Amino acid sequence: MAGNSWSQVFERIQKREITNIEQIVDILNTKRRATNSSQILVIKKDERIHGCPGIVAPRSIEPIFFGIDTDMELGFSEGDFTFDKQRGDLIIPTPQYAQKLHHDAWRLVNGNITVSCFYLSGLGNEIEYRQSSTPTENLSFQQALMIHMGSEVPAYFRGVFRGANRLDVSYVDVLKLLGQEAPEDFKKQYQKETYEKKRELVNRLEILTAEEAKLTERIKFIYDSIKSGGYMEGGALSIVETEDDAKVASIGPRRKLKEIQGTIECCLKETIALEMHTTPLIIPGSKPGITINVPVYIAQLAGKYEIALPK
Repeated sequence: MAGNSWSQVFERIQKREITNIEQIVDILNTKRRATNSSQILVIKKDERIHGCPGIVAPRSIEPIFFGIDTDMELGFSEGDFTFDKQRGDLIIPTPQYAQKLHHDAWRLVNGNITVSCFYLSGLGNEIEYRQSSTPTENLSFQQALMIHMGSEVPAYFRGVFRGANRLDVSYVDVLKLLGQEAPEDFKKQYQKETYEKKRELVNRLEILTAEEAKLTERIKFIYDSIKSGGYMEGGALSIVETEDDAKVASIGPRRKLKEIQGTIECCLKETIALEMHTTPLIIPGSKPGITINVPVYIAQLAGKYEIALPK
């Protein structure tokens, strides 16, 4: 069945001209058998209230409080879709699949992809953003479902169905979870973006550790000034005669130091997720003529911050 014919079928489902679930499952299976791959991408969208429209339930809700949560599941089907009448779920037989819930990272899940029948009426549909306030009385939320199959799946990550003109290289990570190779254009773009991300992380760590050293020196200077009873700065005398005085005088730098050290730890965890502690890589440092052996650099910082490196 040609692409425009599928659009017509989905339009009939949206218009409730096709409501029989078994008929919808048959339509999906016909499409699955016609594809050149067993690859399946399920995209479920739910309209929800984001934020608090009011302490007391309002009579109407402004468009700004409506948001769309998107869940995605990608796997390789092992046969026809079926419908579980007891549970009310569409079953896509997969040994395992990759799942991304809203803003979470992709993760591997064992078992079949399941889709609640409540989504089927929105098959092929998109949720429309609200343009005006909506009365809370009899408020209903929109749902949408898209099931891409075969070559449609890499096309989605190429931006064909998203109105984007760039590759979404998360497709490489998703396929890696499933033990599959990504297309060559994705791998090349992934390597490019990953290198840039690694370089940015190292340069950021350089800046943060330099700022950390300055703040540490500043705090030391304040505590050392106890010996002389204080210090002059900007034409003003700061009296520091006791440890308590130094503690008060250094409260700003100490807060900033704690904040920076927390950011450094977060950056280090990102480098570990990118396996920068094990992948051989030498990149230019922030200072001219200086290069950084990345795995060695990460290992040194991880040791300093007592962050365990996975082997």
